[in-house]
Amino acid sequence: AFVSAADVETETLRYSTDIPGQALGYRIGQRWFQESRERAARTLGPAFDVREFHTLVLDHGDLPLSVLQGELDASLAARTASGAAAPAGKSPAGKP
Repeated sequence: AFVSAADVETETLRYSTDIPGQALGYRIGQRWFQESRERAARTLGPAFDVREFHTLVLDHGDLPLSVLQGELDASLAARTASGAAAPAGKSPAGKP
């Protein structure tokens, strides 16, 4: 997609001088979200539902990632204890 010179200038200014930590914050959140989703899928196996995962993560609103991780861990533990997880050694789509 074409990006105008003005857009490039605005983004360069934003990420280099205005709010240099913004891009880093976005990237940290993106990596956390991706890794947590993959872990939930491995833990729950065929019982994993991406819509439920998104609801769980997004319904809490703005939280520090450490607090959100605790909520996710508790939810996964409850689902695993209730038998919703894949059998030991199994993972979704037969992946190791």
